[in-house]
Amino acid sequence: KYGASLSRVFFTMGSQFVSYVFQLGVFVVFCMCVIYFTILLHEKVPVMVARVNTEEYDTFNHMEKLSDEKRLIPVLCNSTTFSDNNRHQETMKRRLPKALIIGAKKCGTTALLKMLLSHPLITGPNYETGFFMKSNRYNRGFKWYRGIMPYSSEKEITIEKSPMYFYNQNALERIYEYSRDMKLLLILRDPIIRSISDYAWWLAVKYKGNDTPSYESIVFKNGKPSKSEIITRVSEIELSMYDIYYENLLKLFKREQIYIVNGDKLISNPVPELKKIERFLNIPQYFNDDIFYFSKDKGFFCWRKMNRKTYPPCTMAKPECLSSHNGRKHPNVSSSSLYEVELFLKPHIQRFCTMVPAYVDFHWC
Repeated sequence: KYGASLSRVFFTMGSQFVSYVFQLGVFVVFCMCVIYFTILLHEKVPVMVARVNTEEYDTFNHMEKLSDEKRLIPVLCNSTTFSDNNRHQETMKRRLPKALIIGAKKCGTTALLKMLLSHPLITGPNYETGFFMKSNRYNRGFKWYRGIMPYSSEKEITIEKSPMYFYNQNALERIYEYSRDMKLLLILRDPIIRSISDYAWWLAVKYKGNDTPSYESIVFKNGKPSKSEIITRVSEIELSMYDIYYENLLKLFKREQIYIVNGDKLISNPVPELKKIERFLNIPQYFNDDIFYFSKDKGFFCWRKMNRKTYPPCTMAKPECLSSHNGRKHPNVSSSSLYEVELFLKPHIQRFCTMVPAYVDFHWC
């Protein structure tokens, strides 16, 4: 009797244990299914953006004070050009770029990208992918490349920026193989100023403290200004020879596919340059003087950032400015050094200026 009772007890406990394990397994499988389908839905149908009551945000009625300049700037939310009541119902997916910012280095590519991304119909990664230049990324294929792009609608244009594409022939050939109709944005500035900016960048990235090499020690063989002693294989000089790389670019792409942005004017007066880019990209005009303002604290223009989490998209009152890594203060370089560098680059500058379209109006040409 005792043995039979003990057996029944163990049998009952075993049955309950199996029942608990089964229920736990069912619960775990249910949770995994929920997680799986949540991820699946997120990939195919992105989270719907919040809707804004546009009646409360008439185009020039909602005002916000910017403490930086003590001025009032409107928040644009109700523009019929960019508002689309069906946008949140459209197929949102990751799309390959239709335009590229290909260079040049230290000519304002970051500023150009950030300004363009404030346009409601332009999207793209806010960092340099280097996809067409770096083989370890290019070999991953276009499926991987598409995967790093943000979601967009059919009306939006995806853009990507990598400033060394301009100098890399292999990257240009890959871009041509990918799309022979690709639109290219090439921003350039005074090659002498670009050289100094490149030098300032190297000082900030590679050197710290007071033991930093002078501009002369990098550019000239003996460390003293002399046209005949210039080291052409340093980036401060080599990457300012625009004619060489522009010629390589024209071997693959038509002039109509390339828009040369005046980097000097983009910094001093961005709106006219951005309007020209809008026409080149064939997108509705959005940029105007109300979006930008000059910051005395930072020494250059700031702009209102696009809030893509609202529907319709609207610009936020809080401005966006270049970080401290951009627009660095240039170190002092002797006038004699700049003179010798200018003499060396002059033939390259003159040749480049004869190659560019008529709309290009660089002051240094």
